[in-house]
Amino acid sequence: MRCLRGTFMILACLAPLGMLVAGSPNTQEIDEYVRQLGHDKFAKREAAKRALEGIGAPALEVLKRACTDEDPEVQRRARELVRVIEQRVERDLVLQPTMVQLSFRDASIPEAVAELARQSGYSILLGSEPAGLVKQKLTLHTGKLSFWEALDRLCEHAELTQLSGSQAVQRGLNVSVPAPAVQLRPGSRLGMIRSNSIVLISGKPPMFPTYYAGALRLRVLPPGSAGAPTDVNPGETVMALEVSPEPKLQGQETMDVHVIKALDDRNQPLAQVAPPAPAPRSGQQQVIIQNGNQVVIRQVIVGRANSLNLGDRPTWNGTPQVVPLRFKLPDQAGLTLAELQATLLAQIQTPPQPIIEVDEVTKVLGQRVAGRDGVEMTVIGCDTDRNGDVLLRVHLFPRLAAGMAAATVNLPVQVLPNGPVNPLNVSRTGATVGRGQFTLLDKDGNAYQLIASRVDEAFTGATYQLDYRLTLRPPRPGAEPRKLTYAASRLAAIELPFAVRNVPLADSQ
Repeated sequence: MRCLRGTFMILACLAPLGMLVAGSPNTQEIDEYVRQLGHDKFAKREAAKRALEGIGAPALEVLKRACTDEDPEVQRRARELVRVIEQRVERDLVLQPTMVQLSFRDASIPEAVAELARQSGYSILLGSEPAGLVKQKLTLHTGKLSFWEALDRLCEHAELTQLSGSQAVQRGLNVSVPAPAVQLRPGSRLGMIRSNSIVLISGKPPMFPTYYAGALRLRVLPPGSAGAPTDVNPGETVMALEVSPEPKLQGQETMDVHVIKALDDRNQPLAQVAPPAPAPRSGQQQVIIQNGNQVVIRQVIVGRANSLNLGDRPTWNGTPQVVPLRFKLPDQAGLTLAELQATLLAQIQTPPQPIIEVDEVTKVLGQRVAGRDGVEMTVIGCDTDRNGDVLLRVHLFPRLAAGMAAATVNLPVQVLPNGPVNPLNVSRTGATVGRGQFTLLDKDGNAYQLIASRVDEAFTGATYQLDYRLTLRPPRPGAEPRKLTYAASRLAAIELPFAVRNVPLADSQ
């Protein structure tokens, strides 16, 4: 537990998921815990579950074998543990922070900011007049810290304040720089990357209760703070959870916050209040394709709120977003929210990961190969032209409701409210879609060079298909194609527990 400027406090960041309980259990000890998942006594089963969850990734191999155990109770608990641990491992991978180390003696503020930008690789701009900051000298030694911790430490010592993207735009600052491509998928919401620059101005930074979680920074903005909601009902208080991803992260789905425990300084519980319903409005109707064989028409009545009206649940994409936290106040409420424990629910785009791997590409021609997340692939052709280049044709079948970010399908469809829906048959040539990357290796592991590509998109009403035509140059004359890998970003669902203390319950202004 570490103090953060003034009276506010944060709890520990993400613990490494490889941490083991009571040392490092060997395989025999893990096997024993798995056997106890089927113990006659409930307390023993629960204790074994907690122990295996604490062991984490090293227990996955044994737990996956236990998913087919003869004991149904062992099967059930093993499957649940595999799901929980794999989700945590993926969360840890996605939220791996950028680590930096600042060490200055009598450096100017622009020099310090430039050094943090250099180490992190992020665009950090000074919105204040740099000439006025050159005269101020800064001495700071942070040790190795995550990017957000280092930025906040720098702002504290240099008396700098971070602006949101909208505030920076209002000041006439250009906060848009090239960003990584965002992988899209059917049914996903679209949004522009508004800003991936961090803008700092002169001014003492606000002291918000903060929780650092790898590449995420969570700050609770008290009532009345800039960015906190202002629509407060009688007998309620509303604050905001500001979620700041490092610029390298791209989130694609709305976030929710599930409050586990909220106590004021009088030890009284505060009940979380559901966000208000979106205001009625007209809008374009949305057709969602699910599982390839079901058509769902959302909000077909014009004049009602459509599914793009997110209300209190924002979509975020590499920039800080605010999620309102509403509470019902007790009759004699205290002055502060002494303790808040909650879980952040979100979907974040992962770095590209192998989805399908084929060891002998020429031996699976015409076969449908299954991969991760229900994605399937058929290699239609793998030929060599007269120049020695490989002409590869692949049909890729994304699972439309899967977590993998494959593509966004915008289909022109005539919809009659409460009327029948005819089967959809749509094809597009050279369609521009968010897609992954194919890698072809020869028998020695050398990569072919992609020199030309084309992808066509088709939806038949039952199947969504991407038709790839790739031309690849061999690493050397006479090389033979061997291993084919399809890699793409996925949308990882994360559950992030966090806790903060001492949040004011009323507007202090």
